Amino acid sequence: MEYFTLDQLRGQFTELLQSYRQYHLRSLHDDGMLEDERRDLEDKAKVAQDTFHAAFRNHLAQNEQFLLDNSEATVLQTMLTWARNSGLPLTESDSADLQREIFSDASSCSDRLTELTSEPNSLDEFSVWPFIQKIKVYLNAYILSKGLILVDLPGLRDLNSARLKITERYLLNCDEIFAICYIGRATTDAGVMGVFELARRASLSRIGIICTKSDDILAEEAQRDWDGDSRRIIRNLIRDIENMQRSLDTNEARIRDLDADNDSDVEMDSEEREELLELHTASRKLKLKSYLITTRNQKVTDALQATYQNRIPGGNLPVFCVSNFEYWEHRTTPKMEALPFLRLSGILEVRKYCLSLVAEGQLCAAIEYMTVAIPALLGSVELWVQSGSGSLSAERKQAIRNTLEEIEGVLDTDNVRTIVAKPHKMQL
Repeated sequence: MEYFTLDQLRGQFTELLQSYRQYHLRSLHDDGMLEDERRDLEDKAKVAQDTFHAAFRNHLAQNEQFLLDNSEATVLQTMLTWARNSGLPLTESDSADLQREIFSDASSCSDRLTELTSEPNSLDEFSVWPFIQKIKVYLNAYILSKGLILVDLPGLRDLNSARLKITERYLLNCDEIFAICYIGRATTDAGVMGVFELARRASLSRIGIICTKSDDILAEEAQRDWDGDSRRIIRNLIRDIENMQRSLDTNEARIRDLDADNDSDVEMDSEEREELLELHTASRKLKLKSYLITTRNQKVTDALQATYQNRIPGGNLPVFCVSNFEYWEHRTTPKMEALPFLRLSGILEVRKYCLSLVAEGQLCAAIEYMTVAIPALLGSVELWVQSGSGSLSAERKQAIRNTLEEIEGVLDTDNVRTIVAKPHKMQL
C-alpha cells in the first residue's frame, strides 16, 4: 500500500482549494461568465468538496465555511496539519516505505480492501482513500501468474466526483477496459454507455463487457417472457423434472412402508431406484439451468453487440456473462463433477481471454525483437566484418558472413513472416 507523501498532498490540496474557492468566491457573483465556463468551475469545485469532506469530514462536517473565510495559505497549512495528525504513515518526501499487510485468506483481504476504500459510518472518522496513491494486491492466482495486472476502478455512477476523477485519470494507463454490469439490466444500463464514452475520450479502442449474475434467472419467468422454441423447450424440461420429482416422492413413500414391513431385499431395490431417480432428476435440473443461462447469455450478448459494436474500431466487442455463485459453489469439487458448472459460470472464458491478452503482448515483444533488435545486431556485425574486424583471418570473416546469412535466412522463413503478419491470431 503506497500513501501520498505530504509534498504530493500539498500540490493536490492547493489545486483543489483553488478550484473550490474560484467557484464559490467568483462564479456565483460573476454575471458575465459563460454557462460552459461556470459548469466547468462547478464540476471542479464538486471534486474538491468531495475530496475535502472524505479526508477531513471530522473537521469540516460543521464548518465548511472555513475553506472560504481564511486565506488560502492558512487553509492549506491547516489541512496539512490535519493530515500529519491523522495517524497515517505520511512522510514529507518520496522516500516513503510501502506499507505491507498479509492475510491468511481472501475473505480477510477483501474485508480490509473494503475498509480502506469505503466511507466510514461515523461522521467523526475520516476516509483513508484520499491519502492512498495505490494499493497492490498480490494473490496466488493462476490468472495473475503470467504477468496480467487487473485494476478495480470506481464505477462511473459513483456519487463521489473525486473517485470518478481517479477513474478517468487511471484509464489512460490501461490497455483494455471492461464495463461491469448486472445481466438483468445490461442492455439498458446507462453506466455501460458511459464507459464507452469515457473510452472514446481517452482514445481507448479495446473495450469489453462483463455481465454478472448470469445464474439469476427463473424458469417460470423465462417461459412466460420467451417465445417460440425456447418456451417449448423450457416447458418440456420443467415437466420432466416435475414427473421425476413425483416418482421420487412415490418411491420414498414406498421405502417408508417397507421399513415398517422389515423387507430388506425389497427395500434395497427401492433405495437403488431412488438413487437412480435422483441422478436423473439432477441431470434434468442441470440441463434446464444450462439452457436458461446459455440462452439468456446469447440474447444479451447479441443485444449488446448490436448496440455497441459499431463504437469500436474493427467491430470486435467481447461480451462475457459470468456467475460467481456457480464458480464458487463448485470450484473445490472433483474436476469431472465440477467442470460442467465451471464452464457454465463463464469464469473460465474470462480467464482464458485475459491470459490471451498477456500472450498477445509477449508475442508482440518477441516479434519486435526478431524484426528490429536481431536485424540491427546482424547489421552491426556485418559492418564490423566489412570494416576490417581487427586481426581476423579471411577464413574467419567468411565463417561469420556465412553464419549471418544463415540467421537471416531463418528470420526470412514463411513461418516467421506469417507470425509477424498475424500476431492477433495468438490465443491460449
